Amino acid sequence: MRAHRVLSSTCRTDSQRGLAAELVDHRLTWGPGAVDTRFSRVRLEHISMAVLHYGAAVEVQPER
Repeated sequence: MRAHRVLSSTCRTDSQRGLAAELVDHRLTWGPGAVDTRFSRVRLEHISMAVLHYGAAVEVQPER
């Protein structure tokens, strides 16, 4: 999946903005730990597979 990396960031703001652009608008509430966001995605004909890693503890609240 590393070859299909879409986003890599150690910044909370850049992580949220980048993921919102790729997935859905959302709010992240960060807990303790270092930010090490990595998002990879492979799109196939009818499906896609994604791997998302935040590094730090995080609560995701998608927008309606």
